[in-house]
This record gives sequence, C-alpha cells and structure tokens, in this order.
Amino acid sequence: MTTCLFACRLKPFCKSSYHFSSLLRNDLTVKLLHFKMSSIIEMNSKYNTLLVITCILLISVLPAVVNSVPGNFSSAVPFKRSSRSVTRNEYNIQRCVGCNNETPAQCTRKSFKNAKQYADKIKCQPEPTYVQLEVPGPAFSVEPSVAKVNRCSGVCKHGYHSCMPIKTSFIKVPVILSNHHKKGYNCVEYEVMQHDECSCGCQILEEHCSEFHKHDRCACKCTNDAEMMQCLAKQLVPGQRSVWDEDKCECVCEVEPCPEGFEWDSSKCRCERSPWIDEENLLY
Repeated sequence: MTTCLFACRLKPFCKSSYHFSSLLRNDLTVKLLHFKMSSIIEMNSKYNTLLVITCILLISVLPAVVNSVPGNFSSAVPFKRSSRSVTRNEYNIQRCVGCNNETPAQCTRKSFKNAKQYADKIKCQPEPTYVQLEVPGPAFSVEPSVAKVNRCSGVCKHGYHSCMPIKTSFIKVPVILSNHHKKGYNCVEYEVMQHDECSCGCQILEEHCSEFHKHDRCACKCTNDAEMMQCLAKQLVPGQRSVWDEDKCECVCEVEPCPEGFEWDSSKCRCERSPWIDEENLLY
C-alpha cells in the first residue's frame, strides 16, 4: 500500500514512484519502516509543495487511524499478502468434511455409488510404475534411467494382506548405455519384469514359519506367550540384558564384551570370572 498514492490521485498529471513498507503487529499498530519519494516529473511547480505536505500529513496520522479501526485490521485495510512456499509437512494435508458433525449425513444412492467406484479404482491391480534401471557399474549410465512397467499396487480388503503378482512377463526397454571412461555409446536393451495379474494374499506363508511359531494373519507368531512375558519382565530389572528373540521364540541374552579375566555366562546373562583364573591363583 502506498500512502502517497492518495495525494497523487488529486492531480491526474502526477507521475511519481513511492516506496512504503509497513508491518502489522498483534496490537494492531503499523510501524513505518521506510518512505521514499522520488522523481516528481511533469508537474506544475505550484503543486509540488502541496503534494509534499499532503504526503507528510497522511504519514503522521496513519497510525492513529489504524489504531481506531475496530475488529480485524486486515479486513479494514486491503494489505497485499505475500505468497509463501509450502512446507514439507503440508504436502500430506487431508481433512474429513462432515466427520465432526453430531448427525452425519446418511449415504444416498449416489454417494454410495461414488464410494464404491472410487474403491474399485484403488483396488489391487497392475498400475503403471517407474522402475529404476540398474547400471553395470559405477562408470556406466543409461538413458533413459527408468522404465515404465505395470506393477501390482492398490488396497486389499484385509489390512494384513499384500497386493502381489500371480502372473508376470518381461518387456524389452531400449536404452543408450555410455561408459564415462570411454568415448561413444552403445544401444542395448533391458528386460524388465512387469506384473500382468495381481491378487491379495500373504507374503509370509505357513511353510515360512518354524516349529516355534504359528501362522496367524500372514505372520509367524510365537505360541509361548507366558515365556515372552517373563522375558519382558526381566528387562525391567537393572543390569539384566535379556531380550526376546522373535525368530527363536525364546529369551536370549544380549551378549556384551567381557573384561580381561571374565567370560560370558549365558545362563546368568552376565560376565563371570573365568575358572582358569582361579586355578592359576591357587597354583601360586
């Protein structure tokens, strides 16, 4: 907002450039930071003094006028808001419209149909995906460096299921291979796997579980829950280094290096004095 713009509008032949900066604080006051007036041209000399006096008067009374404005000052005086860049935390902004209502609107036939159609779009199915091409070594580069192929992606009905391929094929991708240590280029082809059909299922199957586990909801879980709780209780004791091993389904010791003359005792889960040290002391 330029303060002296009001004064210039008094005369249509006024062509001036002004710079006025103001800063709005919590107490709704305006601090004048800088005022510059230059190059008053094509103006009759008798109006110069009048315009300068008008500008000075406006600057002197502007803070008092701003303080007297009730309510939100930004709504009373049209300051031009500067644009700002989007922060990293604002990339994933989402909100539910109508979730906070005490009586949310019931599903109509149209809204229910829209939700089903959207769910069908994001279900587990082959979707175009960019896959990074692997180069033969650090001295090589390929152009293009990625391939666009279909890969299984989407949402499964059960949260513990994964979207996996059940039928695959290979496509050929022509690329230009270059070696940074040699001149020239080579035109080669990459064979990249793509997913033709997808299905929801378990990535971890029952045969992947050991004799200590049971297969439950696509995961291998330990069956001896009581022993696991005892092991977790030991961790609360100062000096204990017992940890629960999910692979072995047993309580094991977190081995630590022992000082000279001591060795690790897994039964006590701590460093104990070596027996051969005591024998040598008896000999001497």
